[in-house]
Amino acid sequence: GAVAVYWFFAARPEFGGLDERLGSLQQLLAGDRLGSSFLVDLGLYAAFQSWLIPDDLKRRGVELDSDRARPLRRIGYVPFVGLIAYLLLRPRYPATRE
Repeated sequence: GAVAVYWFFAARPEFGGLDERLGSLQQLLAGDRLGSSFLVDLGLYAAFQSWLIPDDLKRRGVELDSDRARPLRRIGYVPFVGLIAYLLLRPRYPATRE
């Protein structure tokens, strides 16, 4: 996901600047059902991910209003990269603590 965003903004300068690229994207999404469905999937994934992370924090015994949980909940709103970051930073499950 992050590579695609970088590619959209920075790669292949012969395709024009940001204004031309945004216009091309708008034209693509207006007439292409596959491109539009990808955006819908991205939104659904972000919504599911933003529900999944607080649920996992509760299961792990972390108070959702604590200082530890706030940044973890915020990264849940970033599709793809947020879930990876959460999986790397989340607290251990209470049953495995020593």
